[in-house]
Amino acid sequence: MADVQTDVPFKSAQVEALVVIKIVKHCSASFPTTATGSLVGMDNNGVLEITNAFPFPTIDVANTDGHQSDASSLAAAAPRAKGNIAYQNEMIKHLKEVNVDANNVGWYTSATMGNFVTLNFIENQYHYQRDNDKTVALVHDVSRSSQGALSLRAFKLSPEFMAAYKEGKFTTESLQKSKLSFKDILVEVPVIVHDSHLLTTFLHQIPTLPESAEVPLPTSLNDISRDPARLPANPSFDALDLSIDPFLEKTCDLLLDSIEAHYTDLNNHQYYQRQLTREQFKITQWQTKRKAENAARVAAKQAPLPEDEWQRLFKLPQEPSRLEGMLNARQMSNFKVADISLAAFGRREIELAENEMPGLMKTREKYAADQPLKGARIAGCLHMTIQTAVLIETLTALGAEVTWTSCNIFSTQDHAAAAIAATGVPVFAWKGETEEEYNWCLEQQLVAFKDNKKLNLILDDGGDLTHLVHTKYPEMLADCYGVSEETTTGVHHLYRMLKEGKLLVPAINVNDSVTKSKFDNLYGCRESLIDGIKRATDVMIAGKIGVVAGFGDVGKGCALALQGMGARVLVTEVDPINALQAAMAGFQVTTMEKAAKVGQIFVTTTGCRDILVGKHFEAMPNDAIVCNIGHFDVEIDVAWLKANAQSVQNIKPQVDRFLMKNGRHVILLAEGRLVNLGCATGHSSFVMSCSFTNQVLAQIMLFKNNDEAFAKKYVEYAKSGKLEKKVYVLPKILDEEVARLHLDHVNVELETLTTAQSEYLGLDIEGPYKTDQAWAG
Repeated sequence: MADVQTDVPFKSAQVEALVVIKIVKHCSASFPTTATGSLVGMDNNGVLEITNAFPFPTIDVANTDGHQSDASSLAAAAPRAKGNIAYQNEMIKHLKEVNVDANNVGWYTSATMGNFVTLNFIENQYHYQRDNDKTVALVHDVSRSSQGALSLRAFKLSPEFMAAYKEGKFTTESLQKSKLSFKDILVEVPVIVHDSHLLTTFLHQIPTLPESAEVPLPTSLNDISRDPARLPANPSFDALDLSIDPFLEKTCDLLLDSIEAHYTDLNNHQYYQRQLTREQFKITQWQTKRKAENAARVAAKQAPLPEDEWQRLFKLPQEPSRLEGMLNARQMSNFKVADISLAAFGRREIELAENEMPGLMKTREKYAADQPLKGARIAGCLHMTIQTAVLIETLTALGAEVTWTSCNIFSTQDHAAAAIAATGVPVFAWKGETEEEYNWCLEQQLVAFKDNKKLNLILDDGGDLTHLVHTKYPEMLADCYGVSEETTTGVHHLYRMLKEGKLLVPAINVNDSVTKSKFDNLYGCRESLIDGIKRATDVMIAGKIGVVAGFGDVGKGCALALQGMGARVLVTEVDPINALQAAMAGFQVTTMEKAAKVGQIFVTTTGCRDILVGKHFEAMPNDAIVCNIGHFDVEIDVAWLKANAQSVQNIKPQVDRFLMKNGRHVILLAEGRLVNLGCATGHSSFVMSCSFTNQVLAQIMLFKNNDEAFAKKYVEYAKSGKLEKKVYVLPKILDEEVARLHLDHVNVELETLTTAQSEYLGLDIEGPYKTDQAWAG
């Protein structure tokens, strides 16, 4: 079924019963060939009355395989076809002579299994609608009607699509700019059948048996299975059987045609992308060379050469139209990933990760029967990795409807995104998005829920989605239960919004759960930082001087990682408590101004801006490696580097070598974004299971906050109380549940408090063992 808009110049299309009979007879007789014809009638006070119809002549055009081409037969309805124009005019002339309605109000076509929105269909309707806005396309689905109910629908092209088609631009950029997707193409018009009793009389058939055939009706299912041949049958009802050859053959033909067209469109676009990449690389080389020439000319006090001359020397290839691909896939609005064919590869890795994510898998088992997220519509913005795929499937397993984007333009693992998109979850993420594409993805996920419904929960990482909805779409928050936030940066934004009175929903700070901050931030970064640096540079870390900006949980993990690899580690801090912790752990604490002169590997972990700026880059030794594992790219002043470096050389994806004016080089990883995700695959599955189990429990807590029956069954949720528009941390009992779910996987056996011990400590035997205010340092 097509997704459609609802803006039309008339209220409905009223079709005379005899017209419906003509259309049904023509389409059924022509099946499996596509049947088309003209509609005649008038507009009567906002109702398009269709009073007559006549078929177009059949065009006998065959494909090379001997089957008639749907494209060629559908082309028979095109107004621009000279033969049809003459035929239609002649028929209308005869109708006028006998004083019958003779205004053309559109055309009709047959369809199979809902497949009718093709390029030919669009072209035909465009020409009708361009000449007369009060025209429709009636679609009779032969296969669906044969299931026992008449399938007759009326469509127009939407005004937005008419304008886009007239302009003729269906490039990726234009589609993103206009926010045009498959569901924006058509407007469905309600169909009313006039004198429907007459239609019922003509179409209804009553099975009869010869008088001599006295066959008793079955009294049970056993009778049917024991002797099915004895049941009454009527050959006239063969058309109701979708397993007969014409239906199977037609369905297979349509499927094969769609696959062939899809791959043709995909190959064309991939060829364009290869050509574009090749030309852009040539342009970059030319620009780098020209900058070097101009630097030399300026030094020699000569006038610089124009740097925009590349526009005359190079010609970028034109992107092919994406319209046919959009029509074929029917999923332009449902997902956008780099390559859907990677789904099988992604699925294998997801299955492997599930074995390392016991918290999520046990959470599925525990809550599956209750479906605590049934009715939840979760918009998620978090790194689209294999581990996140397990999180998404946990949310859907518990009843949620989910849409997803990545919170970082480089962090998506394309095979993970493809695997989730293949399950039907609307995913908008691919590795290497531009800033504009990133923002487009956020917008798309908000309108991708079924039946045009809005989100009622947000799962965020960094706060971009929360900020977008609060500032641009605050009306969506009227029915929103709340937001759960993954990271330090996002949590800072939430507390700022709360302080300024701008937080419009309850929020749960997942980051400060002990099983998140002390595991994901510390142990996760301790492993994934080294993975990212090694994959990007293959540098020997032992013996180097490493500089870690910040000694929070992320900074602690990074400092320990570099130290464990044999580096001498310096730490910079603004927090006196964290600075003292670093000193007590054996690290030298100093300022970045001093560290910049000696450091060889720099890692920012703060979640703050301007940690490494111009003066630091100028002081660094040659080929100093600079990377960020905090969150956004504001920690490192990448803009200054790009503006002030003499040249930049891309060594490989996510590795750029900047030549400074002092002759030294700075190596920047992942363009200043998260190095562990940009240059590697992020944290290990096990530690992400801890973090993501917190996210699932937070989403349940937000959604089930007012459900008394659920709270009685799971008392840990009852203790949270009524949630207000504030920022909360998960109750300690849930924090401890997350840890408990992971113990078996690492062969941990717990002691149990005796009654005397629990009374002495004033604690329940089953916990929680720390108060909600306690800090597990």
